[in-house]
This record gives sequence, structure tokens and C-alpha cells, in this order.
Amino acid sequence: MSLLITVRGSAERSCPAERGIVSLGAHVEGPEKEEVVARATRALDPLV
Repeated sequence: MSLLITVRGSAERSCPAERGIVSLGAHVEGPEKEEVVARATRALDPLV
């Protein structure tokens, strides 16, 4: 029997319009929730 853990979240940051709009996401899978959250956070941190 396998266990599927899905972690979802969102963040928003406002900047002046002349700076543009960026959308991003991360898809991370793994058996341990804490590790999946940590990997997704590390992937997105430099961008937000």
C-alpha cells in the first residue's frame, strides 16, 4: 500500500507594474511530508 502526500500553497507579492508579472510553481514528490515541503520551499525561495 502506498501513501500519496500532496502539498499545495501559494504566495503573492506586489511590485510596480513596470517590473512585470511572473508566475511560478514547483512540483515535488516524496514519501515524507517534511522533506517534500522543504524541497519545494528551497526551489522557490530564491524567486520570491
